[in-house]
Amino acid sequence: MTSATHLRRRKKIIQKIPINIYYFLLGFALVMFWRGSWRLMDHYFFPDLPLLSHLVPLLFALSFFLWNNGKLDELVGH
Repeated sequence: MTSATHLRRRKKIIQKIPINIYYFLLGFALVMFWRGSWRLMDHYFFPDLPLLSHLVPLLFALSFFLWNNGKLDELVGH
């Protein structure tokens, strides 16, 4: 099966799914992605120090936002 045929087939399948179910599945997939990411961080990133494992990424994210001067519009492309 060629790539173009595969894409057309996938588009037909997606068009048959009601939009609400599609968004529900998309949301579920996003939650599962982040859940897996957090579990991997808990396992590999300071596994014996859970408080530090939570604080370091939080501080990293806050420092990134402060470094970026809070310009979230630029991050999302607006």
